[in-house]
Amino acid sequence: MSSAGRSGAKVHGTHFQGPLLGNKGVFDDLPLGAIDNARSPYKIYYEDFQEDAVDAQLGTQGWTVTAINTPTAASEVVLGANRALLLNPGSKVDSGSEIQFNIPATAASVSGTHRVIPEIIQTATLFDNQEIFFQVRMGTASNLATANDGKWLLGYFVNDTTLLSSTTGLPTVAAGGGFGFHKGETGAVTALSTEAAITAAGTALSPAVTELALVTNDVLEWHTYAARCRVIDASAGTGQTDFWYDGVYSGSLATVPFDATDTSSFTIAYLNGPVQIQDYHIDYILTGITRPGLTWPYTDGTIY
Repeated sequence: MSSAGRSGAKVHGTHFQGPLLGNKGVFDDLPLGAIDNARSPYKIYYEDFQEDAVDAQLGTQGWTVTAINTPTAASEVVLGANRALLLNPGSKVDSGSEIQFNIPATAASVSGTHRVIPEIIQTATLFDNQEIFFQVRMGTASNLATANDGKWLLGYFVNDTTLLSSTTGLPTVAAGGGFGFHKGETGAVTALSTEAAITAAGTALSPAVTELALVTNDVLEWHTYAARCRVIDASAGTGQTDFWYDGVYSGSLATVPFDATDTSSFTIAYLNGPVQIQDYHIDYILTGITRPGLTWPYTDGTIY
């Protein structure tokens, strides 16, 4: 033992015994970090936006971009200086865009697609005893130091070209619904999970969340949004969706989507408010879904 150790001073780093290794079959003595994805009962997609992308390039990276209320000079870029996807709804009030990850990679793509869970055409039984989840870290900034009246929708929703009302800021999601979060002009962040059309704000988080106190000079306010949907019987609409805001459990809903033949995609819709011009920065998107052939509760060993 060193003199520092004998005197009682803390010695850092002397406890390391070597890497944690696998001990089963082909994984024997392989580092766990290299095999964790294969051992998991979930397929995990993680997009960190590390590669630059110019405006209008999202369409080559898997996203469909649709304008809402004819925005002026809207753009979607990934800049190395930002280290995030910058969604700019433009300079016109009550307007913006929506993006849905539902374009398969093609030879015409000028870059690799982003790592986000792909769109799914579900049937009335496809999601029986399955789970699907996401977590997103999003920053918003305003051009005015007034109450944040921007509006957005975030989560996994049915493919639709009109997801938010530009005039009311309320969702306008078609039948098939989805699950995720909504923020309206009053600042309330609410939870959504349903197979029906969505035409109103959702259920208040617990504790309630109101995002109003944005500051000027494009200073970003960051929050993390996560939801996990566990379907028991898809055709019956039974299951549960849990929600977390900034890592804190915020409640659950007992209604779930995926009860019929619909096509759904990971979605972000974002608008300026009637007063404020907004910017939306997406730091990362983590999405996941149950592996094929597995049902919840998962039996350890099935995936080895």
